[in-house]
Amino acid sequence: MEYIDKTEGDRITWRGHENFESLLVPIDSLELHPQNARQKHNVEGIAASLLEHGQQDVLKFTPDRLVIAGNGRLKAAQHLGWQYIAANEFTADDLRAVNYALADNRLAENSEWDYEMVADQLTDLIAANFDPLKFGWHQHDLDVILQAEWSPPAREGDLGDLERPGSGTPVYFDDEQFEIIEAAVKLLNERDGQAYSHAQALTLLSQDIV
Repeated sequence: MEYIDKTEGDRITWRGHENFESLLVPIDSLELHPQNARQKHNVEGIAASLLEHGQQDVLKFTPDRLVIAGNGRLKAAQHLGWQYIAANEFTADDLRAVNYALADNRLAENSEWDYEMVADQLTDLIAANFDPLKFGWHQHDLDVILQAEWSPPAREGDLGDLERPGSGTPVYFDDEQFEIIEAAVKLLNERDGQAYSHAQALTLLSQDIV
């Protein structure tokens, strides 16, 4: 098993890697950093991951007990009713702590996904009855990633038509952006009396601009 449980009676007070047990601190001894620049954590998704895998990364906190890495995990652990969390003290001045917190959040964002590999892994996970929707994925993400043609055939000639079968070039949007696009597609379909796909509608809207 990849984790151990710390319990009181039949209640789980922490779940995580066995090597982290010596690093456990009471959750109520830590505070969310009031200047944490990363907001709107997916608390339910992080909580689902903690339940599924246990805590696999330790939090970092300042000498004042303010969390500078792992605010989302702290929120999720509180949401689960845990009493403990594995954490290390980061002993540095305030500016260095801020720099570490920003770097911890930003550097992962600068990486790029290999979506063909993601598609293969998601397919295997779904076949094994894992639910990606519980762990931060959205249905419109899955629809695009799993249905894309990742090895398109060679094409010749004019590619100016709306339909570009086999292009395999996914475009990703956050929930707010996707809602706006959905509304635009609906209005365009009502205007033209058509049933455009998202790709066709975005192409038409782009043509209006250029």
